[in-house]
Amino acid sequence: MQKNVGTVDAVIRITVGLLGLAYGVGRMSRRPYRTPWLLMALSAMKVAEGVTRFCPMLYAMGVNSRDRAGLQNMLGKVKDMGAQAGLKQMGIGTTPKQEHANLSAEDKQLEAAVQEYVSYRQAEEASRSQGREQKPDDHQSRDEHLYPTYS
Repeated sequence: MQKNVGTVDAVIRITVGLLGLAYGVGRMSRRPYRTPWLLMALSAMKVAEGVTRFCPMLYAMGVNSRDRAGLQNMLGKVKDMGAQAGLKQMGIGTTPKQEHANLSAEDKQLEAAVQEYVSYRQAEEASRSQGREQKPDDHQSRDEHLYPTYS
């Protein structure tokens, strides 16, 4: 088991873990029937990672935060993954025709059905909002039974 967590990273993990454990113990003392087990388990895991200076997730990604080069490598990987995911999500780099060309016949049919459903719902919501604007008295009569006046 190699150490792959740097000193600053370890101190941050220990601090955050202890804060999470303290919060969990405080919640447990106030409401013992609603113990935050997941929070406490994750906090204990962070404390253990900080003390042993080994993180299984960093090991799985092949990243080392002990030296500056490893930290820069990790940040570079995160930026690349984030930029690629963001571009894919926004559809930049691919035209809608390319995305549509990759769909099977069933997918195209499903997409058309979803678009029809969404447009129907939007039209229905628009007609409802127009109906509400025309009847302001209905809104007042509806609120009268919620706030009775005792006179």
